[in-house]
Amino acid sequence: MFHEIADTPKCKPLQSRDAVLSLLLKGKEEPHVRTKRWLQVACIGLMAWTTGWGTLFAEPEPGGTLTQETSTSPVQSYSDRWAVVPMLDKQPVVDGTLEQVWSSAYRANGFVTMYDNDPVASDTDVYMFYDEANLYVGMEGHHDQPEQPAETEIVELFLSPGGDAPIYRLKIPIAAGGREIVTDWGKSVTDLKGVEAKTAVRPDSWTWEAKIPFRSLNVNGVSEGDEWKFNVVRYYGINSKPFSSFVPIRRSYIVDQGEDRVSLVAHALNEERMAPLYFSRPPSTETDPDVRSQAWHPPQWTLLYTGYRNKDLVFTANAINGGAEIRMVWESPDGTSTELQAPRIVRNKNETHLSFEHPRPLANGLYRLKIWFRHGNGVFHFFEISFDRHAMIEAGNASAVFPDSPGPKQQVPYAPPSEQVLKLMELIPENTGFIFTGLPEDPTLRPYQLYTWSPDQPTKIVSKTTGTVYPNEKYPETKKLTVTNRKGEPVEYPYYEDEEGRRYFFTAHVWYFQKDYALRETAKLADTDPLGAARLLSRWADVYEGYLPTNDYYWTNYPLTGGPPYHYWGGVWYRWYTGDLANLSYLITAYEKVRKTNAFELLSRETGRDEEKRLVEKLLKPSFEYVRSFPILNHNLEYNTWLGLIRMAKASGIPAYMHEAVELIQDFAKNNFLSDGFWKEVTLSYHNQSTDGLLQSLDLSKGWTDPPGYVSPRNGQRIDNLDLTQSFPAIGKAKGMGDIVSYPNGSYVPIQDTWANEKSQKPRTDLGSYLLPSSGISRLTLGDGADQQQLYLNFVPKYGHNHLDPLNLNLFAEGQELLPDIGYTHTFFRKWTSSTLAHNTVVVDGRDMTLEGDGLHGGQIESFLPIDETVKIAKARQPEAYPVTSEYSREPWLIGFGDGPEGKGYVVDIFRVSGGSRHEYTLGGDANRDADFRTNLTLQPYNDYLLPPGTEVRMPESENDYGDAEGHYYGYIYVQDVAKADVPDGRYELTLETRDDSGAEQAKLKIVGMTDPGMNELFIGRSPSLRATRLYGTSKDINTEALKYTMPKFVLRRTGTDLSSTFVTVMEAYPGSGAPRIERIERLVPDQFSAGDVALKISYGNTTDIILSSADGIQPLRVGDIVLEGKYGFIRMENGEVTKMVLADGTKLGIGEHVVTGTGRTEGTVESVLRTANGDPFNALVTDVAVPPEAAGRTVVVTHADGKSFGYKIKEIRQDGGKTLIVLDDADPGWEVAPDGRTQMVFYPFHVWNGAPSFHIANVTVR
Repeated sequence: MFHEIADTPKCKPLQSRDAVLSLLLKGKEEPHVRTKRWLQVACIGLMAWTTGWGTLFAEPEPGGTLTQETSTSPVQSYSDRWAVVPMLDKQPVVDGTLEQVWSSAYRANGFVTMYDNDPVASDTDVYMFYDEANLYVGMEGHHDQPEQPAETEIVELFLSPGGDAPIYRLKIPIAAGGREIVTDWGKSVTDLKGVEAKTAVRPDSWTWEAKIPFRSLNVNGVSEGDEWKFNVVRYYGINSKPFSSFVPIRRSYIVDQGEDRVSLVAHALNEERMAPLYFSRPPSTETDPDVRSQAWHPPQWTLLYTGYRNKDLVFTANAINGGAEIRMVWESPDGTSTELQAPRIVRNKNETHLSFEHPRPLANGLYRLKIWFRHGNGVFHFFEISFDRHAMIEAGNASAVFPDSPGPKQQVPYAPPSEQVLKLMELIPENTGFIFTGLPEDPTLRPYQLYTWSPDQPTKIVSKTTGTVYPNEKYPETKKLTVTNRKGEPVEYPYYEDEEGRRYFFTAHVWYFQKDYALRETAKLADTDPLGAARLLSRWADVYEGYLPTNDYYWTNYPLTGGPPYHYWGGVWYRWYTGDLANLSYLITAYEKVRKTNAFELLSRETGRDEEKRLVEKLLKPSFEYVRSFPILNHNLEYNTWLGLIRMAKASGIPAYMHEAVELIQDFAKNNFLSDGFWKEVTLSYHNQSTDGLLQSLDLSKGWTDPPGYVSPRNGQRIDNLDLTQSFPAIGKAKGMGDIVSYPNGSYVPIQDTWANEKSQKPRTDLGSYLLPSSGISRLTLGDGADQQQLYLNFVPKYGHNHLDPLNLNLFAEGQELLPDIGYTHTFFRKWTSSTLAHNTVVVDGRDMTLEGDGLHGGQIESFLPIDETVKIAKARQPEAYPVTSEYSREPWLIGFGDGPEGKGYVVDIFRVSGGSRHEYTLGGDANRDADFRTNLTLQPYNDYLLPPGTEVRMPESENDYGDAEGHYYGYIYVQDVAKADVPDGRYELTLETRDDSGAEQAKLKIVGMTDPGMNELFIGRSPSLRATRLYGTSKDINTEALKYTMPKFVLRRTGTDLSSTFVTVMEAYPGSGAPRIERIERLVPDQFSAGDVALKISYGNTTDIILSSADGIQPLRVGDIVLEGKYGFIRMENGEVTKMVLADGTKLGIGEHVVTGTGRTEGTVESVLRTANGDPFNALVTDVAVPPEAAGRTVVVTHADGKSFGYKIKEIRQDGGKTLIVLDDADPGWEVAPDGRTQMVFYPFHVWNGAPSFHIANVTVR
């Protein structure tokens, strides 16, 4: 369990705003909101969180057993990362030369590196002053090695005028000869315009000066004491000089995929890594705003860690004595500002200690301690100390002392290394190696997993496809990359280069195989030969000192000589940093086992050095630091880091590793799942990786107990008998998601980047129709078991591994995925598979849906009505997918044949679109079999592609390549061998025919489409199907296999100005040897209607079905003697007699003398919610509107202030104290309502809405 060391806050709040709301919502604050909140609220919030882990007990008295809390260690910190900028009368001549006026300006230097925050050899001086209208900034950049000028050198200046103003960025190219570097600083920036600036470059330095008008930052002027923020960063090209910044930055990475530009990402602005900039004078205290302050820079000083919430600021001088008046304010990177109680002043010889308490430092980023002091009634002296949360944690852990030994050790005899050990030691490579290596015999293949390796031929690799052994004389590695490693030694990476300039690193690929094999063997050997394993660990420590991180990506391989920032695609122990600790875990496992014996002591006596200490200090710790230098991105493989930390904690006995892992796990689980249990990216493959990794971590960490007396400087807590499973009640839903979102044959519904070959062992056909509210997945079903027919309407959010698939439709019937989503690939068809055209939807204006603005958050459920075994309806809207549209909605019906076998029926698909000039309704046929679309229309050859004849096409060459079509939509190049028919009346008929490998007929799908008359064209072609990947898995996910198979694709294109389209499609699946039941489909012409209304008459045998759909449900829909007042109506007649009528979300449905009526929908406002996660007895929506009991079993749709909607199945309706409780059926609402009416999601993505949400429940009448 977790135990918190409770301590009573002794801090005084400066100001309270939204404190109660922050506590109630238990969610994330919007990143741009800077609040000053009650410290007591923060304390209560943490205590509420920890009660899920264990109990609380009091902090021990001084001198008790928790000696760590009273020991001291210095915290890496800075007293000069703030500026007081003077106002000067004289203006400089902006010519790039720093003239005399700059000598009176504020000056800053002491730039530091990324992550380690070490001083740089090539420092930068920054100068600033201002006048009434402008801020002047000058810089001088020094070069420690002028004889080696950098090809690329960039400086960026960040300025923030404070408040809600944007952060402005001025990019200064000193040298820009290399590839472009695109930067992301963790928060959006606005490029500064209207600046007068000049640069002067000399061999050993450069100077720059700028005149920045206040108006260019949307500021009229400044006053004395105003506070802005600033930072300056300086960076170079890859494998050049180190990154540096004025305000320290820690976590970062570079992305290099071999393209014309690279990306630099650093978590800086989102962690408040900017320095205060005060105009003319420092700020006054909030309690004495009229008393001026003057800047004071402390002489020799140290910030000491004395406890989790206790620090000492130590001065060697006596500038502050016991009679001083002292004000201290603690500023956290999350925007919280708290005035602290006056410190206790202690004199110790020539030192002055200011002992103070502060709030819990839980947010990652840069903290600031602002101090004012004075003697008597004079001016306040002001200074600031800044420090990182990581530095506080490091200082706290440095004071902890743990046993040197894990306990009694197994005694093993001394022995010389065995032959096996000698072979493995020889096999351990001197260099890191690469995993991505192409095949020169077929460069079109994705350069991954193309070779086999065996320890029997340890210096060779063999092509899987050709059997050729590499390296060889035909493809000699006559070229080489030469770099210098961390030991100052030259390192050579040989390679073969083909005529196209592709590099093939055969030897480096051999090194990778050798390393991977030797890691695993080291872990195995520790069980049988601990001393031999110790020798191998010593050898690993030897080579690691010379190992260089890599950039390891398709055709873009090279070792890195600098960093941080290191490269996202690359690593030391693996090809991707996020897997580094997974491979390192083999050595950690070996270390844990060897440490339980005397093997390290035996080897140390032999070598004359402390082998265990050397392993830890030279290999294990640096390996963790390498991974820590990357930002926490909470992606699907983040669990590798958690598992590595947990294993290291258990191997070393050091609890800091476990507390770090627990914090990461808790953050991931709390902040990265949707309320319905799906991982945020809504892809089953990545969901499973994330969930399985979380479960592994929970299991591996279970039972951990901290050493006696340990209190974590990370959270002020200790752990006893850890069991994290109690803290994540939603894990059960997450575990079963693959069974829920799967077809009756077990195949996953391949939503977004889901591998279509993956399967569930227990598909949940028993759930029937369902709606996953946050994931945007709806399913309608007929029948059950293996023969169940399933129709999916998906409107998923786009939070990673996206497919641009608004309102996508999937149909599984007759045991086949007849309308598929083709799924994930790493072939050169990847951009096709994620395109809008590749899906079963409508493309607007020949382009993909947008991910800008609200397009990111998916669609909105409008209706979900699985009424009975005859009629099931869903409707969703997603106009945000295309900003040009005012209407973009889809309404599929699944209708069972009343007199046929169970599970048989047909689909009516109604797709309404308004806006734009081109609408393309498209469906693709079975991707797992040979299939074709047949039609009775007269088709004419059109073109090789779905492009105007004569368009020059370039097909993609890699998975990140879209291809090119001379400015036309790239999606069109993937639909090939195209034939065309004009459909001026809007009606067409198709049959999808499928066959197995022997040519025998399989299922068929009859498709009858109807749309508005006009410029309508039907295209039929072939598109990539990825059949090999779908059927045989990732081993067949290669370009040569992807080229072998295609699937049928049709597109109905409508063209016009300010176009409105209603696509009505009727589909019936049936066995290949049979025939469709439906004989006639007629679109009825209404007498009274609204735009987009649909009336259909479908006949088969002696049965006639009437389907009525009103686009808005406001105006009656009349066709002869048929009337619908509402949204949906269904009438079935057999032998001319009405046998069934269904009215949904309406008040009247009639045909002749047959009439059914309803009360209409129930709607109102949600006043509050109940959540079992908060200790409530059930999940429910609370309203003052009366809801009829028969609403149980239906769906309540909740719509928030921005139009975002969620649908939940109702379990029952209860009354309590004059309120109606709409009890939800096994669903967390996922949001909460605050007393002021604001609403916030408590799951990802933590939306905040102003105003209470509304709800509606459609009524249903069946007769």
